[in-house]
Amino acid sequence: MALPTLVKTQQTTRNNTVTARGGAGYTKLQTMHQIKLILCGTAGAATTGLWTVVSSSNAYVQNPGSINQGTASTGDNWGTGANINGPDAIDDTWGARFPWIVLQQSALGGGTAQICISLPSMNDSTGTLVFSPSAGFTGGTVSARPTATDEFIVINATGIHSGVDVQHQIHAWQSSDGEFTRVVVWRGGTNMCLSFGVEKPQDVVTGWTNPCFAWGIGGGAGIPLTYAVMNTNAGFAKGKGSALFQINFTCEAFGSTMFPNLTDIGTVVNSFDSAWPFFGIGIGSTTLNHKGRHGSLFDLWYKPVSVNDADTFPNDANDRKFVAFGPLIMPWHPGGATVPLLT
Repeated sequence: MALPTLVKTQQTTRNNTVTARGGAGYTKLQTMHQIKLILCGTAGAATTGLWTVVSSSNAYVQNPGSINQGTASTGDNWGTGANINGPDAIDDTWGARFPWIVLQQSALGGGTAQICISLPSMNDSTGTLVFSPSAGFTGGTVSARPTATDEFIVINATGIHSGVDVQHQIHAWQSSDGEFTRVVVWRGGTNMCLSFGVEKPQDVVTGWTNPCFAWGIGGGAGIPLTYAVMNTNAGFAKGKGSALFQINFTCEAFGSTMFPNLTDIGTVVNSFDSAWPFFGIGIGSTTLNHKGRHGSLFDLWYKPVSVNDADTFPNDANDRKFVAFGPLIMPWHPGGATVPLLT
């Protein structure tokens, strides 16, 4: 098949390296800090459609609050330093305090879609990623994260990081209009230990006001992001209609087997053009009052099961335009010879 034409203008951060920090908890801190820098445009490829900081705690002082140390105009107490132990980054002497940060994407949820990254323990992998489609987070202290009336816990408390003190690679995709953000993190060539996205679908049905949703999974060995998780897991993705509702990633299928997993389709190249197929991803729901197929995803595909991680397309070492990570195929913009790193 011919390679697909991208719908969105891509801003792809490739091979953003986080080195081991001398302790798994510190490596987790640095990884989360680096993700924040990428989403806000301080690091990485994105220059437009950026996330902005609403409020934060660095385990030493929160903003807003009665004590205000940091950048009050942006509420950013995580700083801009690349070194997690530096004077302009997150404090690492926690005690009962812990770091959290709220970021907002004005292109989604009517302008107020937010995520909260919360790291309540120095435990190697502990942390949460929480999504608010529109209500926004309020409150928060040095010892409690803020909450939202419409929040959805995307990544639970035990799985935001690999929990291993080794080098990690962050890859991120941000559309220039801010309508999708996707992040994957690889642990030392071993597994894709974190993956999440916040986005607006395309081809949306009428009646879904300010359509956006979040998805994600993290932690554990192997690659926790699987076809089955995306297709059937009740806690993988949620959006908001009249209430929060479950979203499942759909695909063409034969009987009960998705095409990417089907022996005669997902394990072989196409008989006519000798190319691996890309399988488009739709979204649907079986939640009461939110049932039906609701749209599809911009510039994201299921990969054939026999394609390996970090395989690129086309089969040209000097022009790598797409890459396979876990069960997905993503743009590897702007192409060229850059090799996707897993370690």
